[in-house]
Amino acid sequence: MFRLIWGFFTDLRTSFWLLLFTSVALIIGAYGIQFFFQVFDPLNDMHLQEWYARHGSKHWEIIWWIPMLFFLLFLLGVNTFCCTLKRLLVLISRRYKFSLKNFIVRLSPSVVHFCFLAIITGHLLSEIAGVNQVYKVLPGQVLNMGNNIQISVVETSRKFYHQPQSLQGSLQSCSLTLEVQQGEKSALKTLTFLEPASFAGHTFNLVKVPKGDKEAQFKLQVRRDPGLAVIVAGFFVMMLFLLWYYLHSSIRTGSTDEEENVKKLQE
Repeated sequence: MFRLIWGFFTDLRTSFWLLLFTSVALIIGAYGIQFFFQVFDPLNDMHLQEWYARHGSKHWEIIWWIPMLFFLLFLLGVNTFCCTLKRLLVLISRRYKFSLKNFIVRLSPSVVHFCFLAIITGHLLSEIAGVNQVYKVLPGQVLNMGNNIQISVVETSRKFYHQPQSLQGSLQSCSLTLEVQQGEKSALKTLTFLEPASFAGHTFNLVKVPKGDKEAQFKLQVRRDPGLAVIVAGFFVMMLFLLWYYLHSSIRTGSTDEEENVKKLQE
């Protein structure tokens, strides 16, 4: 039974069909989002499981492709892991036939695949275990977050154009000043559009304020990404091994050092 399952997940034909079905699910989803945007738009401000409980569970006829997509991606991840592990085991069994440099070059594609899986896992971790909340805020308002974090809205500020005449009265810039406290630690943070601030593992963003509405209430987005470290580390290691691989691309991946020496002697 184990050999049957192993053979299925290490077969390149499995990879092909999984990629094909995943592409079909993504195409269906891309068109579905365009026609039912009001159902999917709240995903920008909440976790996947929270969105499903509030919105998705009421529209199964629209969101059916999402669980199918996650299932296919899970199978594709298992397939990638098994194929990479199979290649890695073969390389390790032939380790003594390669120099250290050649072995690392041949090892690089396997490491890149593992890093890719780590990056995808990091994104999933951020999506289901992170924090992503948007609050409408006013001066003097106090928000109590998790991890003993308290946010006090100190000041909101808007700056309008006075010149030229064509822009007079239009919003030029806006800022939001916060006092963030965790236990005995506290800090004063000023946010502007596209210039967030960080504190205690959380990121604070000022959501874009409508230009034509002078009285529009400010919106504060609070995010925490527990998978960010995994994503950055995976990407960094991936880039290192890709660089190493392409810098030594002249090494023939199909031959061992012994076989290369024999060919040189024959020449």
